[in-house]
Amino acid sequence: FNRFFSSLASILKFSVTALVYIQVTYGWTWGWGGATAVVALATLLFFSGRSNYRTQKPAGSPFTRVAQVLVAATRKWNVSVPDDDEKLYELSDKEAQFPHIRNLPRSKEFTFLNKAAVVSEKDLQSKEVKPWSLCPVTQVEEVKLLVRVMPIWFTNLIFSSVFAQVGTLFLNQGDTIERHLGRFQIPAASFTLFILTICIIMPLYDRCFVPFACRITGNERGITMLQRIGIGQVISTVSIAIAAVVEMKRLRVARQHGLLDRPQSTVPMSAFWLLLQ
Repeated sequence: FNRFFSSLASILKFSVTALVYIQVTYGWTWGWGGATAVVALATLLFFSGRSNYRTQKPAGSPFTRVAQVLVAATRKWNVSVPDDDEKLYELSDKEAQFPHIRNLPRSKEFTFLNKAAVVSEKDLQSKEVKPWSLCPVTQVEEVKLLVRVMPIWFTNLIFSSVFAQVGTLFLNQGDTIERHLGRFQIPAASFTLFILTICIIMPLYDRCFVPFACRITGNERGITMLQRIGIGQVISTVSIAIAAVVEMKRLRVARQHGLLDRPQSTVPMSAFWLLLQ
């Protein structure tokens, strides 16, 4: 994943430097033409590796499987869950609808959902298993896995709103302040380049931090995935706080020079202040 992300950041560097320069210097026609050529090349590369891809046949809608567990558990709200796992409904490997899905043992969390796997008298009287009334333990555990991930998913929604500022607020900030480096004027969109320092950080993380943290934590990845997410949330919080301070300074400078009501004017403030955020 780190190599993939580093490769993605490297390509983004090309887009915010070369393509942006072409658009600003030669016009949008050449800019869009260059972007189209790059996308066409990427498409050819994608299809050239098709023979090496691992593909799986569609396994049905995941939303349907989740809904089946919720409906089955609700229908059996007054049914008690046995302590013996053998009394719960489960499919063998040969009976499994999707062979690539391995069976999962019953967990102790969200016990209400276990009701979906309880074989009731009505289920015994039925000639065939009705998926909206009786679900295997593995399917129930899949829903539990999804429920456990939901808090992390919701917190990452906030992170996405922070990351979106790179192409919105930060771009507008750079467009209104002084961007000259000698005689050369840096395009506002190119300041995203400094945010893509991930290309430098990721190799250092893999080669330096992970081995060091591994000796302390005993985890082969250095720290757990949840800890990585938490650290990322803290860094994004600090970053957006710094962005707020920089924006306050930009507005203060604009107010001092009477430029608040003149959006087309350039605020006499170096664009390199944006590097702090």
